[in-house]
Amino acid sequence: MNREEELILEEKDLYNKLNKIKEERELIRQQKLEEKKSIVAKKIQYIRENRDIILPLFEHSRISCSDDNACNGYSHATKNARCNKCWLIEILDGDYVDGDFDVEFDININFTDV
Repeated sequence: MNREEELILEEKDLYNKLNKIKEERELIRQQKLEEKKSIVAKKIQYIRENRDIILPLFEHSRISCSDDNACNGYSHATKNARCNKCWLIEILDGDYVDGDFDVEFDININFTDV
């Protein structure tokens, strides 16, 4: 076997090792994603169970939508949300697989000045 053939074999070996590493990393990434989706799904279920308390705390950001017509939620075409309340309603209504979208709330506390 000449040097060129040795290098070709070595290259194939490295390529195979690299593919195994990539496969293992992808498996780890998928496991982490599934764990995160499970946590998010539990959070969505809690919000769903408390929907009547949580939804009234939010307002629609457009006049073209309402709680009865949540028409400005997530757009698959543009891949963005137009109205967060509509999007939350869609998530709570089960329009998406639980865990696909995470939900977070911000609370702002301000000093009341007279």
